[in-house]
Amino acid sequence: MALLIAIWSLIAFLAFIAESEEVLWRRFKIGMVPTILLIPTILYFVISLTDGYIDLWAIVLIYAVSIPLHYVNWNSILLFDRAIREGFTWRLHPDFGSPWMYYWLAYYNCIIGASLHLLCKWKKKIHSYRKKRQANTIFILLLIFVFIGVISDYVVLALLNLPLLGPVYFIVFLAGTYYAIMKFRFFPIIPMTVDRNILQNIDIIIILLDETGKIILINKKAEVSLGIQDISKYLNEDINNIFKGTARLKVGISRLLKRRREIFSCFLKSNSNGVSKTINVSVSPVRDRNDVLGILLVGNEVLGVRDFIEEYHISMREWETIQYLLLGMSNKRIARFMKISERTVKAHINHIYTKLGIASRVQLLNILRRFNILPSLKNQRGKRQNLSNLGVVSLCF
Repeated sequence: MALLIAIWSLIAFLAFIAESEEVLWRRFKIGMVPTILLIPTILYFVISLTDGYIDLWAIVLIYAVSIPLHYVNWNSILLFDRAIREGFTWRLHPDFGSPWMYYWLAYYNCIIGASLHLLCKWKKKIHSYRKKRQANTIFILLLIFVFIGVISDYVVLALLNLPLLGPVYFIVFLAGTYYAIMKFRFFPIIPMTVDRNILQNIDIIIILLDETGKIILINKKAEVSLGIQDISKYLNEDINNIFKGTARLKVGISRLLKRRREIFSCFLKSNSNGVSKTINVSVSPVRDRNDVLGILLVGNEVLGVRDFIEEYHISMREWETIQYLLLGMSNKRIARFMKISERTVKAHINHIYTKLGIASRVQLLNILRRFNILPSLKNQRGKRQNLSNLGVVSLCF
């Protein structure tokens, strides 16, 4: 679009400083080619801007409708019937008696009208402040485009003898469009906008989504915890490729985008490479002023007894000892419930501390809390009359 406007503006300038009428019309015909092509290009630009989709055949059809205009332009003079020399420039007189004038106006206004309609629909649908401002700016530019292109060039020009303003407005339209995109653009989050070194070294699961729910970043902790071997398969794909049952997550994200909530948490089941794990995630928006640029998922794997035992190679008798330790029992009392000697209890405790790399019960609590084991064991407090059955019940993991 910018190239077409640049070509038309250059040729229009050369045409209006032409020394003879013959040279003027020759350059005018060349300049009309990018002008005719520009109108459907504006529609295609609006479709791309509004995240729309159009089939190839529809694009071909839109450009095909302009073929008669190109034909008339090369075989005669399109839109104007005469040129009048005024000082160092020329004034063109519209040919209102030609049917091609009205064909051009109908084509011109239908394309611009469709573009305005798409912008209106897009503005109602989007939630982004920046995109709404962008839509408003381009909408106003297109309205001015219609006013100057139709009224000024073909009505005011004939009645008030004003110069042709089309080339001038094409430049204004391009400058205004550039301003709308650059000032009110919607900055999408890309991995380079986030310090990758920081995210990759954080020991929690971090997944970054764009506003459509597509994955744009997964840190190393998430790769390891979720069993992701080839990260490229998941980037720019839906979150469903990693987690199962994401209906609640997507409803929450939708509410975040509409600013109805700021943060929420949920449990997600992993769905990558056959590895089934539960992740407790906190979901929050990434904002730039009033706009939600993306969605940040931060969480940890919900571990359990089996994970704890497998990771630290804890035996069943050592696990039973741990349960009694967490209930605050002395070594002597543990020995009585386990029906072993106090010396054996001490040996179990030493083995446990060595495997876990700890030296106290407080450190033991911290490790078990990470595996989400501690809360379930706390529920056993106050039930010491059933402690003889605790080992059997807890070992049925």
